[in-house]
Amino acid sequence: MISSMRLVGTSIRCACGAVGIEALGRPIVGVVCYCDDCQTAGQRIERMPGASPFRGNDGGTPLIVYRRDRIRDLHGRDHLQQMKQLNSSATNRWVARCCNGAMMMDFDDGKHWVDIYQARFESDPPPPPVSSSD
Repeated sequence: MISSMRLVGTSIRCACGAVGIEALGRPIVGVVCYCDDCQTAGQRIERMPGASPFRGNDGGTPLIVYRRDRIRDLHGRDHLQQMKQLNSSATNRWVARCCNGAMMMDFDDGKHWVDIYQARFESDPPPPPVSSSD
């Protein structure tokens, strides 16, 4: 018999608290992105009125990657605005209009993961699973 697994939720909120989402369980991985697209988008978002910083001191963008089916809206979805660097880009950045807080990224092609900006976690995100090779 397979026992049901209870996944602990981690709260993610915009800077003013009007938007809240929950990530269930452990993330897939934590990364810091330095690609040109993330650099340009990060600078653009952080220049918006009232926006709080979300990139690292070195300009990298710390992201915590979760399975899409482990992300749950709690409140404030109507405050989220989609941003694209280019209209043809498959990358969607989601910003809370209430405080111009960068929240997460997803992709038009329906990838099975969502990238959440680490700065939006209310506490430290749980560590990704450790893999071992024998």
